[in-house]
Amino acid sequence: MSGVVLEAYARHVRGEPLAVPALLKRVREGEREQEALYATELAEGPRRAARLEKLRAGWVYEDHEVQTIALPRHQVDTLLVKIERVGPGFVLFTGGGEREGQWYADAYQLTDPATSLRPAARASCPQVHDVVTLAGRTTWLCRSADAWSLLADSDDSSKSIPIDADALRLGTSAGELFLFDRHSLYFRAGDGWRPVHVFGPGAAGVRTTTFGHEKALTALPFGGDTPRGLGSRLYFPSVAASDAHVLDLSDPPELHSFYWTWGREQFGSQALYVHDLAPAVAGGLWIAMSDYEDLENLVRLHEPATAQVPIVKSSVDGPLVADHGNVNAPERSESTRARLIPATAVFDDGEALWLAGMHGIAVVRQGRLAPVVRFVVPDPRVYESVPHRLARFPDGSLLVGLRGYAPVLLRPDGDGGFTARALAYGDDSLQ
Repeated sequence: MSGVVLEAYARHVRGEPLAVPALLKRVREGEREQEALYATELAEGPRRAARLEKLRAGWVYEDHEVQTIALPRHQVDTLLVKIERVGPGFVLFTGGGEREGQWYADAYQLTDPATSLRPAARASCPQVHDVVTLAGRTTWLCRSADAWSLLADSDDSSKSIPIDADALRLGTSAGELFLFDRHSLYFRAGDGWRPVHVFGPGAAGVRTTTFGHEKALTALPFGGDTPRGLGSRLYFPSVAASDAHVLDLSDPPELHSFYWTWGREQFGSQALYVHDLAPAVAGGLWIAMSDYEDLENLVRLHEPATAQVPIVKSSVDGPLVADHGNVNAPERSESTRARLIPATAVFDDGEALWLAGMHGIAVVRQGRLAPVVRFVVPDPRVYESVPHRLARFPDGSLLVGLRGYAPVLLRPDGDGGFTARALAYGDDSLQ
């Protein structure tokens, strides 16, 4: 009714006829449409739960006592965008925004858990704009003045990129690298690059959908983690990590919300937040999500468009149930709350799958899932405390990226536990 009152008042101010009966009729029609939609959602809920139950991986939870640790939280002004393996260590990119009209992401390198973060540097690479390791081969995207080049770790000489762009990024698809700027994709073609214009001059036009609404985006999602290809689609993590965008390379291309086109269909109308998107060593993509209740979900997408859902609603226990059309896990007791599975950040090293979330870190080996360390959950829970990036060093140290805080390094203490320290960008570590 508030809409009717406001619309009637606006018409009064404009000197137009109020036409209240017509307004009331429109409201009643809208209510009937919502009731019909709700009835459809209620009917679909059990079917969703049954469908997803069949797709679960059947992991077995092996509970045992592990250390509970409070992560150090050092507030920072920049967002950790991505963690990329380079040799035995990692390169961390922060920022992913605009600076003086140009896209930027500051790069820092952690070569060993015993060292501190330092600005990433590479010979013959004056400005590091991106780095991707694919099939054990690391490629650096470099810029010198107005020229772009690619530099492989195994090569001291860079290869010039004949692309005129203010900003470039790297992505992966079908086992190959591709380049992209705000408006176009560039795929390898012999010794050159074949452009696919998505936005701007020469583009065939793109249809974009975000949370179910047509939205006239004017550029590709540019500031997030590395986009990954799966079949004919490219998955772009968002810099804000509230969703992922999916670019369907049809004619014309279609850019849409992962939540709206996949998550809503599978899980129901509840809100889902996409935190991390990582390649699965065995093929496909891991996508880590949480819902409005901070319950965490993990999905593995395959090609063609099928999905295996190893974890739904933070638990491997019990059958899935339908709740107002949404898919949920059964009510948890106090004894099962400790069995909540973290799943907002993923690291797949081929030998094991490492998962981090609000409640801690767990590992999956050969279908058996076990806790590694538990976190003291902050009270009140804050979005900035959600782990959204994860990496593991050969010595067992774990690097955890927190949304609103400095990354935290967990090093084995020799007694089955960890010591934790926050890492400052470009300076000594913070205790």
